[in-house]
Amino acid sequence: MIKSKDNAILVALVNKETIGFIVLKKEFGGVVFVEWLAVTSEFRGKGIGTQLLKHMESWALQQKCHYAYLYTETQKNIGYYTARGFNLVGTHTNAWFGETENMMGKHLADKPFEEIFD
Repeated sequence: MIKSKDNAILVALVNKETIGFIVLKKEFGGVVFVEWLAVTSEFRGKGIGTQLLKHMESWALQQKCHYAYLYTETQKNIGYYTARGFNLVGTHTNAWFGETENMMGKHLADKPFEEIFD
């Protein structure tokens, strides 16, 4: 894991070779943005992405984040994230670089942590 105060990169390794990673950015108000999730093509469909998302949740909860969100351009990924507890919360049509971005969100805790209000 590579991390700074409010960011982290979690890496999946096989024989010291990176096969996947997830980039996280802690934002204001108890929210974490999943900036990037990637798994090499030969390891897709083997649960690596799911495990990275689970580790994201653990990291986010340790950081007192109660909510996670991400964007995806592909319809296939909407189903992938929905199966892992995310909900489609909005769509930006013709957004960055003209792509349609689907915003997915997931509540990690029932309510915000009291510590974020200090």
